[in-house]
Amino acid sequence: MIEFTDYEKKLALKKYKRKFIRNFRGFPLPKDMILDSLTLAWYIRAAYRLDDFFAVITEGVQRIGKTSLSSQASAEAFGEWEVYEVKKYGVNLPAVGCTKPNYDKVKEHMVFLPREFLNVVTRLETGKKQPVLIWDDAGFWLYALDWYEPFVKAVNKYIQLAGRQFSCIIFTTPSQHLISSKVLQAMPDFCLCRITKIGFDTPRRKLRQAKFYQRWDYPDGTKGGVYLYWVDRFDAMLPDEFYRWYKPISDGYLEQGKKLLKREVRRLDRRAARESKPDEVMEQAYKLAGDPDKLKEIDEILNQFL
Repeated sequence: MIEFTDYEKKLALKKYKRKFIRNFRGFPLPKDMILDSLTLAWYIRAAYRLDDFFAVITEGVQRIGKTSLSSQASAEAFGEWEVYEVKKYGVNLPAVGCTKPNYDKVKEHMVFLPREFLNVVTRLETGKKQPVLIWDDAGFWLYALDWYEPFVKAVNKYIQLAGRQFSCIIFTTPSQHLISSKVLQAMPDFCLCRITKIGFDTPRRKLRQAKFYQRWDYPDGTKGGVYLYWVDRFDAMLPDEFYRWYKPISDGYLEQGKKLLKREVRRLDRRAARESKPDEVMEQAYKLAGDPDKLKEIDEILNQFL
């Protein structure tokens, strides 16, 4: 076995930390160790231990891996962690990471429908805080243009108290702007995660990069922006067993979208039918009257009622 000097280990750790490690909301990564799991998973566990709270908005184009990242990080946060050695920069370094992710717990803490959200929130006992809740495709039900809906208003009020029940809430959406600004304002320090591809996908591997940004602004609102907190790299391929559970649920999302679309089309059809009735009445009157003088008189009478 190769023995490395203390200087070599110190140099490798310095390179690693300069590239990957950032302190986030007082949740520092392990000292003199490498984190061999998703950084998001570590922060969820840290927030749970410290009774803290933070929210994550995970955005990216459709099918990029937003749910994959959220599920993997949550499974690692729920899972078993150990200390072991890994090779980085040519040196064996002590590392801490998840050795047994718990996807069964993720199934209990992932929601899409409003009813599912309510069931999870009410099922969990008050006073027993949970590490994380995932709201998949949250922009569908918390749509920005539906800010006036009673459900969106109720969620806004609940989010202001959610830190008493969860250490982290993850929303997935193609864009943060799809979620009602009132809901986002209830999480003023939310962390924005933007996912992009790394290279080309293969049938067995889909590498992704997730950059996490933190918002900032002056108290008077005159200036603001974002800065990069950390970067996670992951494979968007989910375990087969979990994917078999998630796939029919994901297809159900599409069915909900179809139902909503059909309902709106029927509403438009009814409105178009109502608007076409006055024209049909006039056509029938013209056929029955025929005389131009009578047509004028009929027009005046109809205008009083249409």
